[in-house]
Amino acid sequence: MHRMARWASACSVEPNVEAIRQRKQSLAPLLEEVGRDISEIELTTIPSGSIGKTHKEAVDRLKRSRVFDRYKKMPLEQVEESHFIGSPAEIAEKMIKLRDAGLGHCGMQRFAASSYQELKEQVHMFGEEILPLVKAT
Repeated sequence: MHRMARWASACSVEPNVEAIRQRKQSLAPLLEEVGRDISEIELTTIPSGSIGKTHKEAVDRLKRSRVFDRYKKMPLEQVEESHFIGSPAEIAEKMIKLRDAGLGHCGMQRFAASSYQELKEQVHMFGEEILPLVKAT
């Protein structure tokens, strides 16, 4: 953390408000020691995602995908908390809360897709439905 305080321009965090709050709180005194401010560190996240027209569709899509192999041992609630799983409106709401908490940049590292068509559909929903909702606020 000391090296991050001195040299970093960005820092990856879990995509939840509490993780962002904790990271900012833990970095603040270290940044102060070296004459820097938290505003100099961009907080970023790159979770996995599963987008569906409904929450159930997104969860079902996640469970069918190879991406889910990474998370099978975790409770589903924890997977949903740590990633972007849900309808476009749900994901946009989560992204807005994260931005308001201090997140500066996010992107999806993996989409839960079992075919090229599913991947294309989710990328389309992300760009055409989620991003406009986030930008509008």
